[in-house]
Amino acid sequence: MLIKVGFLVSYDYEYLRISLPLVYKEADFIGLAIDQQRRTWNGGTFSIDDSFFDWLHAIDVDRKISIYEDDFYDPALTAIENDSRERNMLAQFMEKGGWHVQVDADEYFLNFATFASWLRAHPQWLDDPASNPVDICAFLVVLYKKIPGGFLYVNENYDLCVLATNFPRYNIARTGINKRIFLPQVLLHQSWARNEDEISFKFANWGHTIDFNTSSHFRLWKNASEENYKTYHDFHPLKGSGWQSLGAVKGEDMNSIIHNLNKTGVLQFPSRLLIKWRLKEIKRQFMIRFFGRKY
Repeated sequence: MLIKVGFLVSYDYEYLRISLPLVYKEADFIGLAIDQQRRTWNGGTFSIDDSFFDWLHAIDVDRKISIYEDDFYDPALTAIENDSRERNMLAQFMEKGGWHVQVDADEYFLNFATFASWLRAHPQWLDDPASNPVDICAFLVVLYKKIPGGFLYVNENYDLCVLATNFPRYNIARTGINKRIFLPQVLLHQSWARNEDEISFKFANWGHTIDFNTSSHFRLWKNASEENYKTYHDFHPLKGSGWQSLGAVKGEDMNSIIHNLNKTGVLQFPSRLLIKWRLKEIKRQFMIRFFGRKY
C-alpha cells in the first residue's frame, strides 16, 4: 500500500527545502515534475540553480525521489488548464495503485505522519478505486505577508486543500469530481508571503492569473503592514468574503513561526467545521451527478 507524493517544481522551487523534508520519511515514492524548458503555466520562464539538485541528491538518502521532466506548457490552454494537465501527467508518471498525494512546494505539512497513518489505516479504499474514487482533504492556514521578524497570516479561516486520492483525475488544479473525505488537519501555506518580485511573477504565471484583478490585490497586499493589518476584512481574491481578518506572528525561522502559531490555536482545525464541509460535499456531489458540474 504505497504512499506516493508528487510536487510540481517551478519558479518557487526554493520552498521545497522546507516542504519536501516534512513528507520524506513517510513517503514511499516522491515524484518531482519540472518543465523541461523551464516554462510556467502561462508561458513565462524560470531557472533552477544547480545547487538545488545537489541538495535533492544529498537529502535523498533512501533514493525515493524521481525527477519527471516533460513539456507541461501548452499555449492553447489557459494557465489553470495547464496546471490541471501537469498534475494529471504527474499522476500518470507515478503510475496507478496506492495513494496519490500532491503537495505544492509552498505548502508545509505540519504532521504528515498522522496523515500517512490515516491513509495506511484505510486500505479498503484501494481495493477497487475506479468504482469508489475518493479524495482526502485537509485545510490550509495562509501566510499572507512577511513583516519584520515574522508574518501576517489569514486568521479565522481555513482554505480547503485536496491532498490525496485513490483515483487521480484532476479537473481544476487538484480538485476533481471524486467523493471527498475531510480530515481535521492543517497545513501552513506560504502562498502570498513572498517578496514583491516573487508576488508579481506569481500573479502573472500561476493557475489563477485570470481569475481575479491581480493589480488590485497586489496593491492591497503591498499596503498590508503591522500598523494596519487589523483593518483587513473580507479580502479573499477569489471569494471576496472568504478571508475575514489577518493576524500577526513573530519568529526567527519557519520552525519558530510554527511553534508560535501553535500557541494561538490557529493550527488546530475545529472539528465542528467538518459538519459544514460534509454538508457542502453532499450538495457538491448532487450538482455533479445531476448537472455535470466540474468542481
